[in-house]
Amino acid sequence: MKRSSVALLALAMSSPLLADPPAQVMNILREPDLKFVQSKMNPGISQAVISGNPVDPGKVYVVRNRSRRERSARRTSIPRHATSRC
Repeated sequence: MKRSSVALLALAMSSPLLADPPAQVMNILREPDLKFVQSKMNPGISQAVISGNPVDPGKVYVVRNRSRRERSARRTSIPRHATSRC
């Protein structure tokens, strides 16, 4: 009983320390931290730059796209396949 309570206490104390990785390893951005701007190429689409610079040719960058509801992709359905009986 004492051994399990010590292990549980150690786990509870270490979890806040392990919650987020160091910023130099992985920078976590949440929705309120992102700044969406209208896309110049696609009307109705907003983009937020997460990492890098899209203007620099040959460099890696990450963007998040957000569209209005009416511009979002419609649901697609896959037609049923005819089953053959042998």
